[in-house]
Amino acid sequence: DIEAFISTGQNIFSNKRIVQIQRSIHKNNYIKKDNITDLPNDLKKYYDRSFFIYKLKKPNVKYYIGCDLSEGVGQDYSVCEVFNEDGEQVAEFYNNKIKPYQMAEIINILGLYYNKALLNIERASGGNSVIERLRYNFKYMRIYKQKMFDENNKVISRLGFDTNSKSKGIIINDFVEMFDEGQIKINSVRVLQEMQVFQINDNGSMGAVSGQHDDSVMATALALYAIKHGVNYKW
Repeated sequence: DIEAFISTGQNIFSNKRIVQIQRSIHKNNYIKKDNITDLPNDLKKYYDRSFFIYKLKKPNVKYYIGCDLSEGVGQDYSVCEVFNEDGEQVAEFYNNKIKPYQMAEIINILGLYYNKALLNIERASGGNSVIERLRYNFKYMRIYKQKMFDENNKVISRLGFDTNSKSKGIIINDFVEMFDEGQIKINSVRVLQEMQVFQINDNGSMGAVSGQHDDSVMATALALYAIKHGVNYKW
């Protein structure tokens, strides 16, 4: 199915480059749990099932986490993709059965673990409630703020990222450019597989081919957008 899809020319990402990277990645390339000495218990229980680390955390390094969230009812996945300031994917978390209020707790721990990482969270689906809980319950201070205009044409800021047809095109095209130019390093087979089936339709809409997921692609795009545009806030 993937080969037939690719031949239509609708694939956004370079399949040739994806395949080359896939060949360079060893199976089970994530770091074994016993080699991670400072992992919080609330993350440790998900390790090797929903949570995977590809590169050990370092002090004084900036980290960025893109989050694409679901309602946790067993369909779409809630995904967090973690990148360092150099554009290397260092970890990922994905699960389709964790409710938004539980994901807020996990993201809070994940963000604090990665040196109070910058979170870029899509507001759709479970995102709004997660953002509210992170800011007001957990007092997480480093959440991306999107500038918008209110009904009086004044500039306002809203926590999280609103993905519409325009903004989605922007973050995906940033992702494509950074990938094509070798500015980022993807360590996850899951992300690469989703990139292979991510398409643009004749009407200009973007997303996974029918029957596939694109949650990891979107979470990655959100993280990379924050990196590329130098987003950061004081804690």
